Amino acid sequence: MVTMVEYDETRRAFLMRHGDYESLTGKLNEVGYEQVNIAGDKICQYLVDSGETGLIKVFSSPSIRTQESAELLVDRLIIEDKLYVNPEPEIISQLTENYDYGEVGWPGHKLLERNYEVGILVSHQPVIFDMAGKFFRLGEIAKVNFDKSTLEMIR
Repeated sequence: MVTMVEYDETRRAFLMRHGDYESLTGKLNEVGYEQVNIAGDKICQYLVDSGETGLIKVFSSPSIRTQESAELLVDRLIIEDKLYVNPEPEIISQLTENYDYGEVGWPGHKLLERNYEVGILVSHQPVIFDMAGKFFRLGEIAKVNFDKSTLEMIR
């Protein structure tokens, strides 16, 4: 949950659920690509409008659909020449679909590292729900407001 971290006003964190996917292959389908592209457009606009100038780092769970979503999101962020984006999403191997919060600990720890300003985690519903306490639709993205322990859905 967002209340489990110490607030740091220099950190900005976003959570995103992966796009729709084919159940047999686990890969994004056409709808999933569209969902991630729309989410990418929304987050780009949000970051540009807020005057973001710091390094943006994208993280992903290890599944195919979350990795594809993260890579597509990075590609979309890189297109926006006003943003400074780390070109390689980092995979957090513990965040599998069967992840156990008790074993792994708070899944957003990477979002608070000091070597970037904005962290975006693309993951599965169980991880997102544990962090946010809210169900996210496929491709939905939200800003974590640590100071208020709230989420701001990016529309």
